Amino acid sequence: MISKLRTGDRGALEQDLHFLKGSAMNLGFDAFSDLCLAGERQSASGAAGSVDLDAVISAYEKSKTQFLAELPNLS
Repeated sequence: MISKLRTGDRGALEQDLHFLKGSAMNLGFDAFSDLCLAGERQSASGAAGSVDLDAVISAYEKSKTQFLAELPNLS
């Protein structure tokens, strides 16, 4: 999904952000989830073009880095 967002594909942005929001929530990545929710709402209101995809992708990268850093501590 992130790869799709990196291409700038906004064809199903509301649904894509909804999926990512749920995944982020399940992992406890609140900042990432909040950005996805905001973008999902913008898309639903017809403003998909104004969603800051760079911010969404950046939040994903930060969440992924945090997750991978903490992963060895889970065992």
